[in-house]
Formats: sequence, C-alpha cells, structure tokens
Amino acid sequence: MNEWLLIIGMMLVTFIPRYLPLAFVNHFNLSPFFIHSLSYIPVAVLSAIVAQNIFYIEGALAISIENNRLIVGVLAVFIALYKKSLWWTVGVGLIAFVFLEQVLPVIL
Repeated sequence: MNEWLLIIGMMLVTFIPRYLPLAFVNHFNLSPFFIHSLSYIPVAVLSAIVAQNIFYIEGALAISIENNRLIVGVLAVFIALYKKSLWWTVGVGLIAFVFLEQVLPVIL
C-alpha cells in the first residue's frame, strides 16, 4: 500500500507544477515575443542532451579526432545545413556512426 501512495504522490508532485501554468495561460495576455521565444525551448533542451553525449565519454571531456561521436556530430551539422532535412541528417549520421564504430575498426 505504501508503494502506491508513493507513486501517486510522485505523480502529483510532478504533474501539478507542469499543469498549473498551462491551465491558466489563457487568462493572461502574453506578448508575441514571449510566445515566439517559447518555441526555442525544445531545441535548447535537445541541444544540451545531444552535446553532453557528444562531448563527454565515460564522464570525461573528449575533444579529439578519436571521438567518433564528435566526428559524426560535425558531419550531421553540415548535412543539416546543406540538405535541411531531418531524415537526411539522421540517416547519414547513423550510417557514418555505424561505419566508424563497426566497419572501420575491422578494416584497420
């Protein structure tokens, strides 16, 4: 029984702070600049998550040519800028990462 109370309590503690601002946002006049700036939040959060996985390996900063994640990340940025397509960016990045991690070590 205590586990269920803990789960329900954790659900309320995480749900209520996220729901309350959305429930009352229609009662306020928000500036167009503020609404537009909210569209950058997902990009900023995803960038922080991706950057952590690219630049840190096993808790240490890894900025070198041996870091395959960094090479693929730079390649993905160039593909994204050139093609402007999520599918091309993910596809080329995935193929390049598999090549660098699985195929290249076998060849060398």
